[in-house]
Amino acid sequence: MTTLRQILDQTLDLLQHPEFKSFGALQKSRYQNSKPEEDKEIRRIMYEGGLGNSEEAKKQSSATRKKRHKEGKYKESEKKAAQNRANWYKNPENAEKFRKAIAARDKRKQQNQSSGNKS
Repeated sequence: MTTLRQILDQTLDLLQHPEFKSFGALQKSRYQNSKPEEDKEIRRIMYEGGLGNSEEAKKQSSATRKKRHKEGKYKESEKKAAQNRANWYKNPENAEKFRKAIAARDKRKQQNQSSGNKS
């Protein structure tokens, strides 16, 4: 448990470093800056050039995916996935599992609402 003294110390630290939004961010920065230069250099070399292929990044962008979707390149796989979901629900065992899960969810919601009303 954090004591009042610890909370006051953390608050004072944050006030002295307004560039951080939380005490956790301040601690992370201190930890990263406390590492020896050799470790920092090793990490820099490890990630150097890690941005990857810009052409591949463009292929994976949301704008490209949306464009391909409009062109109909994803429609076949979506239809197949929809058919698989429909077949899953048609199986009586799966349908029963689904109904039980929904009932359990509704029961939890009802319990949470009733416990929330009492407080």
